Amino acid sequence: MRSNPRCNQCSAGMGAKKMRAGIVAAGVGVFVLGLVLFFAMPLVSTMDCPDCHGTGNIVSFNLFGVQVSAPCSTCGGTGKIVNAPLYTSLLIASIGLILAGVVIAAVGGALKSQQPTIQPYQPPIQPQYYPQPPQQPMVQPGPPVQYQQYSPPPPQSMTAPAPTMPAQPAPSTFCGKCGKPFASNNQFCPACGAPR
Repeated sequence: MRSNPRCNQCSAGMGAKKMRAGIVAAGVGVFVLGLVLFFAMPLVSTMDCPDCHGTGNIVSFNLFGVQVSAPCSTCGGTGKIVNAPLYTSLLIASIGLILAGVVIAAVGGALKSQQPTIQPYQPPIQPQYYPQPPQQPMVQPGPPVQYQQYSPPPPQSMTAPAPTMPAQPAPSTFCGKCGKPFASNNQFCPACGAPR
């Protein structure tokens, strides 16, 4: 069964469209992951304040031995501080993911805008048949012709040939037994074989 090359190109184009859509979706996914990490960064990179131990207040005693509570100057009374190395690495990672997502989605979108070139279908070339002139009927060859080898005539002498006597027809005689004629120079009848 022959496959249609145009259909093969269409199915290849459909596979390419799915692949391009997958690239765009991957780029959007990476972009969203970068945004989530960027907005979750303050929650992830915070830790308890080492001065107030997460309470936000520093308890101290004055000269009279009275306990005095004041807001922590390190964390500003929140009890949490930002872990600077973790915050910096998460910031770099989130910006990298956002940029990578934008680039991947842009590349996928650029690939999506290009349409595959589809060659028009051309059927396979069929052999051309041209009418042939009628052929002459073949003659069956006969037995091979045998040629005799040429031999030159014998040399003729300069003398005149001897005169020959014209041949005399033999008198016919009839057989006494069967009655058929036979030549006079024969001793027996050719038909019945009886002697003369």
